[in-house]
Amino acid sequence: MPKTIKDIGMNLKELEKRITNMAMNALSNQSTGTNPCMPLIADIEKILWEAYGSRQ
Repeated sequence: MPKTIKDIGMNLKELEKRITNMAMNALSNQSTGTNPCMPLIADIEKILWEAYGSRQ
């Protein structure tokens, strides 16, 4: 079972290209609206970067 986004085969350039769209999709998901604190796109992008793993 992969532990990071990098482990599933997404390279750094691909994530850089897609991260904002991925964050916007996550924000539009119905379950995001049930959070007690509504995240910003920048918050979700930070989580995605952390889920990616090392930037090297």
